[in-house]
Amino acid sequence: MTTQPGRSRSARLLDAVTHSGPGYDTTPNATASNTTSRLHHLLDRMQRGVLLPEEAEQLAGLVRLLQARVTDQDGAASVTVSAVRLMNEAGAQRDHAEAPVRELEANTATVQDALAAVTGQCRSLEAELVTARSTIDRVRDLAGRYQMWHEGGWAPSSAADVAREYRAVLDEQPDSAVNTSRTTQS
Repeated sequence: MTTQPGRSRSARLLDAVTHSGPGYDTTPNATASNTTSRLHHLLDRMQRGVLLPEEAEQLAGLVRLLQARVTDQDGAASVTVSAVRLMNEAGAQRDHAEAPVRELEANTATVQDALAAVTGQCRSLEAELVTARSTIDRVRDLAGRYQMWHEGGWAPSSAADVAREYRAVLDEQPDSAVNTSRTTQS
């Protein structure tokens, strides 16, 4: 807002309160512009001492209108300040509530990593268990064959033959586990 040297202090104050006068764009609201123009006219006549009684009543009405506007603006400012305060409090509460959520998310990620590691170990142990069961089944089969051969009168020529048979089964080489002495007994 620019001040003009010929304008009185009260006229400049009135311009500041009503946001009108030189330096203010009042074109969007023609009613406010007419009211402001009328107020400036009456204020000028009052300062010159040529205000008529009906103009004094108009001036008093316009001053009451301005006072109501100021009160409305104060009320709106108070509501705005309250709204900003509430938004700030809500933001603080949100920030306070987000901290435990972030901590839970971090803990969840840690637990998921640990669970993945344990799951991997379980799968590895499960594979080892399958291999061990297969080996046990092969050894049982071999032991059953030895029992059948022994009951049929076969005896291995040496303990080394038995050891080779078992080693071949444990090394998953069932074809090399055939003993020449056994095949002659079959």
